[in-house]
Amino acid sequence: MFRIGLILSQKIADNPEYVGYIVDSEYNKRGSLEKIITGKNPQFPDLLLHMRGNNRNENLMIAEFKVSSTPLSTIGFRNDVKKLKYLTADNEYNYQLGAHVYLCSSGYVIKWYISGIPEHGFTIYSNKSQEILCQPSANISNKVFLKKYEEMDSLHN
Repeated sequence: MFRIGLILSQKIADNPEYVGYIVDSEYNKRGSLEKIITGKNPQFPDLLLHMRGNNRNENLMIAEFKVSSTPLSTIGFRNDVKKLKYLTADNEYNYQLGAHVYLCSSGYVIKWYISGIPEHGFTIYSNKSQEILCQPSANISNKVFLKKYEEMDSLHN
């Protein structure tokens, strides 16, 4: 996650469209307030692309990361889903885009969130084929994971 944050910071550094935007990791502030979801403990999103302060229109992206050794049934995984839904919804945070990134040895899988709703399907990068796949193919070893994620997500809607 640290390296992804560094790469993203380098990508936006010289782009005039992103002047004033910052990549933060584990940042839990909204202005001088803590990021709190419905009265719970402060939230520490894994990665953020935003302008610091209290301007909800400048919150571009939030990302949560998990590794393949993290089962979908864990509280942390479910909390990430809730966090992404809430922080991308039309509220005091209003992040324009959310990404739930699942890292594994064969590549990665991303579930995107927009307006508090998970997008249909996944973005999958396969190390074997060295390409990004819009839909899972028979060669993707994580098909069981994809089914379980969709099932888990439908239970929390």
